[in-house]
Amino acid sequence: CSSPLPTGPRTLSITNVQTLGGFSIADNTEINFTVFDTFNQGDVLVNEFMYNPPSETPRYVELINRSGKLLNLRNWRLQRRQTSGESSRFISESDLGIGPGELLVITDDLSLFNDVYGERNALEMASFPEFTLTVEDQIRLYTGSGIRADSLAYNPSTWGGDGVALERISLDVS
Repeated sequence: CSSPLPTGPRTLSITNVQTLGGFSIADNTEINFTVFDTFNQGDVLVNEFMYNPPSETPRYVELINRSGKLLNLRNWRLQRRQTSGESSRFISESDLGIGPGELLVITDDLSLFNDVYGERNALEMASFPEFTLTVEDQIRLYTGSGIRADSLAYNPSTWGGDGVALERISLDVS
């Protein structure tokens, strides 16, 4: 086949397959898979984050897919940077699709997030980064191949963010 499969969910149906040695695959076997697009710089950005929530409210980072593509966030990392070092966490080690224009919230407590904000496209990250509350820090987003997809520096002493989420004003400003 000279042209690639279109993106999205696909099903491969197998019928009447047998090797010369007599091994066969059961007729009507189906294999489900998804074809994802290729990430380009600027496709996925950090849109909003809550690093110092009020009590009984979870921390979170909201990502936005600003492309027209179906992308896979498998093995992507959410990381912070501060002067004392870096910590890095995988968002998901399984396929995790994010569609065109879709938002995805990554939180430290999915149950609490759903209680406070209602059910959204969200997932709980096993080891959510501990973003700093007092000195300048960065939220960094890396692809599965180690490319920095986005980063957002913030300074609690000048930006605020005590008990409120901080949102990117323009997706066109890096």
